[in-house]
Amino acid sequence: MRLVVSVLYTAVVVLSAGLSPNSAFAQDATDAKPATIWYSEQFIFHSKSLERDFLIQVAKPLKPQTSKVSVIYVLDGNSLFPAVASMMQGYGGFGHSAPAYVVGIGYPDQTLEQWFSLRTRDLLSGPVPDSVKEVPDSFKAAAASGNGAGFAKFLLQELRPMIERRYPVDLHQSILAGHSLGASLALHVLLHDSGAFDDYLLCSPSIWTEPQLLDKASTFHAASPLKVFIGAGTKEDEDFVEGHMLPNAHELVARLRNHASAVDVSLVEFEGKNHGTALPDCISQGIRTLLPSPPAASSH
Repeated sequence: MRLVVSVLYTAVVVLSAGLSPNSAFAQDATDAKPATIWYSEQFIFHSKSLERDFLIQVAKPLKPQTSKVSVIYVLDGNSLFPAVASMMQGYGGFGHSAPAYVVGIGYPDQTLEQWFSLRTRDLLSGPVPDSVKEVPDSFKAAAASGNGAGFAKFLLQELRPMIERRYPVDLHQSILAGHSLGASLALHVLLHDSGAFDDYLLCSPSIWTEPQLLDKASTFHAASPLKVFIGAGTKEDEDFVEGHMLPNAHELVARLRNHASAVDVSLVEFEGKNHGTALPDCISQGIRTLLPSPPAASSH
């Protein structure tokens, strides 16, 4: 209460003296510059196989590490990197999860429309089924030229080796994370190359774009034990009338559990959340599930 009274009293004195609060206490703002995230850096990486440039953003753990740590590769880096990096640094820095590097994979200097077209082609593996009607023609056109297999090759054979040379990341503690189309691409990688990553974080996977992945899940066998975290909102299908987002997620989990004994798969439904609002909860819970806090050091 004293603080409030003090602030009001100061404002009254300034105004009664005929002074502008700005002229009395504030200075002009400097020229605007791009915002940055603590302990992070970015660079352009050229893919020889795809003959295109990618914007790569890397967030480091807040605390110095004495050994190599996990790494999370995040698809749709232009939009998802800031959130995942901030959460990971906070959780890892305060002991709510194990520490990890975060690598965002995005595109340099693109408009929103160009980004949408590029991500659609990179994250899909072919045209969407003819039965899907309620999607824009621009989406169908981009999907028809989908090259998910080529993008996955770039991710595994070009980007990942570079990251492992440049940063002290553990080669055997890697996570691939994606949302929507990104989650579908991550699922595609999982089912076609089970040893590519150690764990997977799939938020609201758009399986409707590649329904044959469900059949693939029925014959999937993991080369080694791995964990898969899947999150989706209970109101996903209010955004996607024909998407069947949540039923597809349940079907995927059932098939993986029935046919892939080496896979530890979990599905979390976020009550009242839709395709967009479920995302922060999915990232948060997924990180803490796949990267649990290290055991407390014994005092003895």
